Amino acid sequence: MNQMKKYTSLMLVVFLLCGISSMGAEKSKKKDWKLGVQTYSFHRFTFQEAIDKVAELGLEYAEIYYGQTLGGDMEGVMDFRMDKAKQKQVLAYAKSKGVKLMASGVVICKDEAEWEQLFQFANAMGI
Repeated sequence: MNQMKKYTSLMLVVFLLCGISSMGAEKSKKKDWKLGVQTYSFHRFTFQEAIDKVAELGLEYAEIYYGQTLGGDMEGVMDFRMDKAKQKQVLAYAKSKGVKLMASGVVICKDEAEWEQLFQFANAMGI
């Protein structure tokens, strides 16, 4: 029962934040704010569905959540190690919905080569 209360409370907070975000989306353009959302907010959905929801909220910016299933015709999960072709698919999908990928979630790399790969991915995504 306690778990259900936590889940209900979390969903209430998410819906409240989504409502506030959508109300502020138009005003943010007037103030040059870059209001967005991390796709983890929609972690129970695929990346494509999360981007759809970001666009539905009237927001233009999103932060990548690593580990999120990509969805649609894209197999796999969001990962900075994905090949260039998949990176282009991810970027194209976000652009098709009018969403710019502005940031990425927390990553701990094991060595210098992985850090380089992470920065190359961020650069390819326009982050």
